[in-house]
Amino acid sequence: MVGIIRDMVDAYGGIPSHGQKIFLSGEPDIQPTVLSHVQGIARDEGRIFLSHNHKGKSYGWMLVVSSPDNVLSYKFNTPIEHMNHPGGMQIHNGELIVSLEKTSGDEHYIIAYDLSSPAAQSHRVLVHEKQGRAGGAAACHVTFGRERRHLLARMNNQETTFYLSQGPQLDGKWEVTFSDRRERSSDGIQLLADKEGTPFLFRTEFVESKSEDWLTLYRVDLENRALVQAADPKHIYTRGGSDVHVRWGTGIRAISTRAVQVTVTRPYFIAGGLETSVFADTTDHGVPLDVHVHVQNEGDMHFLEDAWAGTKGRSLRLEGFQITLETPGPRLYLECRAHLEGMPDDLDWQPAAQFCGTRGQSRRLEGFQLRLRGDDAPTYKLSYWAHLAERGDTKEHTDEEFCGTRGESRAVEAIRVRIMRR
Repeated sequence: MVGIIRDMVDAYGGIPSHGQKIFLSGEPDIQPTVLSHVQGIARDEGRIFLSHNHKGKSYGWMLVVSSPDNVLSYKFNTPIEHMNHPGGMQIHNGELIVSLEKTSGDEHYIIAYDLSSPAAQSHRVLVHEKQGRAGGAAACHVTFGRERRHLLARMNNQETTFYLSQGPQLDGKWEVTFSDRRERSSDGIQLLADKEGTPFLFRTEFVESKSEDWLTLYRVDLENRALVQAADPKHIYTRGGSDVHVRWGTGIRAISTRAVQVTVTRPYFIAGGLETSVFADTTDHGVPLDVHVHVQNEGDMHFLEDAWAGTKGRSLRLEGFQITLETPGPRLYLECRAHLEGMPDDLDWQPAAQFCGTRGQSRRLEGFQLRLRGDDAPTYKLSYWAHLAERGDTKEHTDEEFCGTRGESRAVEAIRVRIMRR
């Protein structure tokens, strides 16, 4: 597995339009000016990182906020003299990937801070070019040529430049570089890959004339060296101060297999802190499941939890299924058995992670049972349904209840499975 998101377009669609106000407390002792302000934000489970440029000085600032109390802990200078303009950034591979540039815009770096060090000040250089700007940097793992690689991106107004590592190491050696240019300037970029290793670019834009914030998702096509828009632009509305906008800093990270979190900042620490807006899908989708079914004429098909796995309205029988928990273990696992056409007895109970049914026998699935096992099973509720030929959806069934029919020669055409914490 490369990333944790299973369906990036679905996760993007789940980002709410309105953010929740979060206040980061602290006094960084930096004089706020029009040309000295927050530039980027990134966060992990215990810290929030902010980059802050410093007009007229030799160095910029990196600020570290502890989480969940959201209090400014410490700050330190950026490491390269005259590179006083740190920009957008992203946590990747245990490192904080940060862009650095001169205010004049004629030289830039992309560096990686080692987050395992106590103060996160140890760094290394990934990119150094003596022309062009670097307003932001992003990175993620990808699958390319059946190999796990690193993809880096650098933002320069309308242009985004991509760097693909030569191999599995993030060592500043790049096999492929290409650029994509858009009609309008970008105010931020972030990269995330799905679990198959397909990279996606989240691009933010602040429309100053309308004071509007927009987010757009693109798929990065490495084979053809192109960006492909994957979903419609999303208008997002910040909560808090009037100057909380994607212009000043946007951080995006995966927070579950189905959800991403977007954090947007204000440009300045004012009145003892920094206002931000956080956008996140807090819907409880239950235990992540991969549901594979074998369908007449269609073959194997893949679905996620709480979705109808199979077909409706096409009179295509289900012939078997396989259900895998995203994080299986001895404390929680799923078992199943099935009733099949031409077999008087139900199949024996078996792990649901193993295929249950037949392939190549034209034998319809007529019913099934599921049950949770393991020490944690009492803390979860299992629900499942079937869509039956000429009858439609069944009622909800739970642990070990038979779902379907016996003796009616009636096919199950789709199944739906959900596991929720009680």
